[in-house]
Amino acid sequence: MNLYSFLSLIVFIIYVIMGFYALKLDKKSPLNQAFFIVSMAMALWSLAFTFFFMAPDKESAWFFYKLSSWGRSTHPALLLIFSLILTRRYRIWKNKFIIFLLLVPALIFVWQTYTGPFITGDLILLNGVWYEDLLNNSPWWTAYSFYFVGYNLVSLFLVWEWGQSAAIDREKKQSHFIFYSALLVLFLALFTNAILPSLAIYSVPAVGNILGMGVIIAIWYSITHYQLMQIDPSMAGEIIMDKITDMVILLDPEGNISRVNPRLEMLLGFSQYSLRGRHYSTFIQNQVEQKVLGNKIDFLKLQHDKRSRDYPLNQKIELHYPTRKGDTIPVEALISLITSEDEIAGFALVAQDQRQTIKLKQEIQEKLKAQENVKRHLKALQSLNELIVSMNQIITPQELLAKTLDSSLDLLEFQKGGVYLIEGDDLKLKIHKNFDDDMLKANSNFKVDKKPFASLLTEGSCFISNCYLEINPEKARRWKVNSLAAVPLKSKEEILGMLVVFGEDKHPFLEMDKNILESIGRETGASLSRIKAEEEIISALKDKEVLLTEIHHRVKNNMQIISSLLNLQTIFTSDENIRQVIRESQGRVRSMALVHEHIYQKHTLSQVDLASYMEGLLTELIRGYQSPKREIVLDLDVEKIDLNLDTIIPLGLILNELVTNSLKYAFKDRLRGLLSVKIKKTDEGYCMEVKDDGVGLPPEIDIENTTTLGLMLVQNLSQQIEGVVQLVPDEGAYFKILFQEIYYKDRF
Repeated sequence: MNLYSFLSLIVFIIYVIMGFYALKLDKKSPLNQAFFIVSMAMALWSLAFTFFFMAPDKESAWFFYKLSSWGRSTHPALLLIFSLILTRRYRIWKNKFIIFLLLVPALIFVWQTYTGPFITGDLILLNGVWYEDLLNNSPWWTAYSFYFVGYNLVSLFLVWEWGQSAAIDREKKQSHFIFYSALLVLFLALFTNAILPSLAIYSVPAVGNILGMGVIIAIWYSITHYQLMQIDPSMAGEIIMDKITDMVILLDPEGNISRVNPRLEMLLGFSQYSLRGRHYSTFIQNQVEQKVLGNKIDFLKLQHDKRSRDYPLNQKIELHYPTRKGDTIPVEALISLITSEDEIAGFALVAQDQRQTIKLKQEIQEKLKAQENVKRHLKALQSLNELIVSMNQIITPQELLAKTLDSSLDLLEFQKGGVYLIEGDDLKLKIHKNFDDDMLKANSNFKVDKKPFASLLTEGSCFISNCYLEINPEKARRWKVNSLAAVPLKSKEEILGMLVVFGEDKHPFLEMDKNILESIGRETGASLSRIKAEEEIISALKDKEVLLTEIHHRVKNNMQIISSLLNLQTIFTSDENIRQVIRESQGRVRSMALVHEHIYQKHTLSQVDLASYMEGLLTELIRGYQSPKREIVLDLDVEKIDLNLDTIIPLGLILNELVTNSLKYAFKDRLRGLLSVKIKKTDEGYCMEVKDDGVGLPPEIDIENTTTLGLMLVQNLSQQIEGVVQLVPDEGAYFKILFQEIYYKDRF
């Protein structure tokens, strides 16, 4: 064994040790796996050259030389793949097609070495050591040189660029150590393996396998000294940045953009490289926001310099990010300080797109406004109701008119007013409040067919205005009024009189104000004639019934929205267990929504047709689990029964749980299944039977002491309707629930 064979053997052992050492650190790490493959390629090269250098004849030397091509020709491509993983070019190295393309030249060169001639025309034996006689004028030599040098230079560039853009000092040291070590080895390998043989200088044989140990040792040193292969906060941060749904910008200590995540690229339309190196002031276009962000950065720097721990780690700020299309996206950002070894490494700006939030806020504000109007309306209805009740107790017209006037003034928060009654062709003031002598003189008597109230009395509609100053400036200033409401007092189609109220300020009249005032006019007119009272009460009850029907409709719509939101949530999770839980929750919401839908469609506020409800619920449940490969046959037998809302909702939820359980588990690996649901009235109450011909329940199931959510819900919901759950022994799952119709009497 000559010197070069001995050195190659030692190097082979070192490659194997370092490769398995890296794999032992973390077998699941792609980086460790890539390092192991590179080490094994270099080890194969060294092992083949161990025998090549001391081959007894040319035939043996050619055999081991060709065998070495598996390591010699593939290691540049393997090192490039390792560099892609090291520098976290995830999108490239995770693409199998790109990795295959990178390996194609290496495989071609291996194949050409075996089928030859390749880059070596002959092997020369000098002083007992075999040397290569390179064909440096052949096209294969040119191709291999470009491949060998090009792949290694790209690997070096990736490592260098990664170190330059790294925000953490440790990563810079790692990249520099590997870069300079590899650069030196590359130069020596080219000198000994290519330059000297091409000049016919054979003082040193091809020892690239030995020199390559410098690169492997450099990486191995990074593994042991810098823990390169360990998942550190930096690597975890990179992974989080790629996966997070917020927009992330990393700034260096000077405020220049060093990195953005894919989410920001997608939403704004800018690429990583078009933003890198730009100062935040050129990215944030609003000068006020630039100043606020700068102040936040300066504050974080100052607190870090003071070594203060009494300040928030995150500073919230509202910004507008520009898009490539020229518009902006409102965001709410948190800016945080990034440190490395107690030095400022930069800042992280994590922002959430606020467009949907702003839209939701607007919708919420509109709903709150609508709710406020509803409250005001309900208050007005309550006042109207109290007025009507009091009207029925009032005996004299004077008391009735006084009550009407006071209630109207309180409702609108007005200060002055009067009530007029028609007497022949005259409209005479019967009662007033806060009229001074001038107003009393001008408004005590009107002709029915004369302005200003002739059209009101003819058409019988309410007249309201919050700009009386524009209608009659002189009287408005003289009487100090700005708002006016005039309401006819009607009994059926007959106009009996008029209510007029004045306000000093502009009143924001709503449509409901007009409606309430007209109701007051009608009720007052009805009370005056004692004819319309019963009809108006019935009308009010009908209005309430419509309101309750609308409430059921809105409840149904809200539940459908909840179901849609749950369905949308399944898109953002890949965990099938979580998706299944969400789908089950959807089913429960749909079962309740279906009750309110029946109430709304049938216009019955107290009872629900059980058969129709059960048919709709079961059809929807089966449709969700039906497939072309599996048929579920439903045997539904429900008597003609009407149940109230307090009973039908828990009963529907119980049926939803039992049927869903059957559809999920009973008919696995079967093309057909039978599901039977029967509900009938008994002497003691009602009985519901749910049965399938599936695999049945596990024998260890204890219905009284179950730990599964579905059966626990069945037990609890059954108690709400005074029910008893029975598990009947059978080939499939067979449940029998005995229950009662529930009546809750204490209600508002």
